[in-house]
Amino acid sequence: MLKLAVCDDEKVFRSDLKRILATELELCGIDYHITEFDSGEALIAGLEKTDCQLLFLDIEMKGMDGVAAARKLREMKRQMEIIFVTSYADFVFQGYEVRALNYILKPYEPERIASVLHTALEALDIDAEKYYVIEQKGVSGEIVIIWER
Repeated sequence: MLKLAVCDDEKVFRSDLKRILATELELCGIDYHITEFDSGEALIAGLEKTDCQLLFLDIEMKGMDGVAAARKLREMKRQMEIIFVTSYADFVFQGYEVRALNYILKPYEPERIASVLHTALEALDIDAEKYYVIEQKGVSGEIVIIWER
């Protein structure tokens, strides 16, 4: 099971991102669980108790910002792919310090999120189902159609 976390202090962005991620993961046939956090402090406390493979992390939050939270996670030796989400491209270079995989700019574009998600799945070596099988039984016998995604 893929364990994801979404950390953003704005509920509307957390909800949008979760919805887009859930739709894409379901289309890929990947079993997943998404945990939400509304602050950097809540994220650090939550990830002390549980594990996460993929983190979507807002940079600008009240209290501990996303870059500080990512630094703390790296100090804790947490191995996960981090994808920053932000309204401003100005922070892009700070991500190199914490080995962020990528950035997504707000407002969200579902195609961009899907693309970055698939890059992360590759980095985590998690395969999406690549084939669909459709069986149709008819009068003259059984037909099986297989096509690549």
